[in-house]
Amino acid sequence: MNVTDFHYSFQSMNTTSNRLSAKKLHCAAAFIGALLLISIQCGCTTPARLLDRETVMGQLQKGQTPAQVRQILGTPAYSETGANNKTMDVFIVQIPTLVEVGRMASLEVRSVFVRYDGAGKAEKFSHHIGHAKGFAVARGEIWRAGRPLSMEKIRQIKPGETTKDEAIDLFGPPTIEGFDVYGLTLLRWIYAEGRDVSILRGQELLVRVDVEVVMDFAHRNLKP
Repeated sequence: MNVTDFHYSFQSMNTTSNRLSAKKLHCAAAFIGALLLISIQCGCTTPARLLDRETVMGQLQKGQTPAQVRQILGTPAYSETGANNKTMDVFIVQIPTLVEVGRMASLEVRSVFVRYDGAGKAEKFSHHIGHAKGFAVARGEIWRAGRPLSMEKIRQIKPGETTKDEAIDLFGPPTIEGFDVYGLTLLRWIYAEGRDVSILRGQELLVRVDVEVVMDFAHRNLKP
């Protein structure tokens, strides 16, 4: 699996528990392999398109159209349309911290979620910064990013009982946090191992939260 091809629908996930609705939620997680290898070239990139929090929250306004939002933030990582006639765009930017071989490195994952009402006007948006940590390695060596997702801990998730805070206690801060087209909170954790820009194996967990309580979740193993 190449990191630039990591997109999916929950309909096709190999899950431990998956009571999520059938709508498509595509992940733009092409950032993992880039953790130790690339850096953002900022010369021609605006702060808004780097999803700088202050800039983004200062320029986004309720009532803006998708075209206006995309003019500010660029092309979304994925978009979604719900049965409620609402739509949304999700923007994701990855900024690696490059360090010497053998030292801890971190990938800053910035995400912005924007939901539009039935008339196509922005009505809700959020900004989140997550991190995937790993060790810097020489080119060609195996890298690891994020925290391994323990199946023992995953089995402790009880829909309708486990709270959002309890999920974070189990797995640490999420890599990505936002909401879906229906307004439910989405938490996503990613762990991956790879070589250069290819993912060799890994795991992903997505938890959907309603009023601070886990509604449902999905887990899958990442394979080439």
